[in-house]
Amino acid sequence: MREREREKKKYQLLSLRAPQLQPLPAQVLTAQSSMAATACSSLSLRALRAWRRIRQRIEKLVLLDWEGRIRD
Repeated sequence: MREREREKKKYQLLSLRAPQLQPLPAQVLTAQSSMAATACSSLSLRALRAWRRIRQRIEKLVLLDWEGRIRD
């Protein structure tokens, strides 16, 4: 009995989560694609900036270590 209730609840949750498949107008699709492109470009810019910061830190550490070894 409990298993049957669990299955019903599971099915209800899945049916709630399932997207309603309806054709979208072209305007909505273009808006979504442009929003997605903007999000991707901002993410890639963030990633590039983060990578630059990481690379600069690594270069500083390597340079400090290299200068420290030369002084010794």
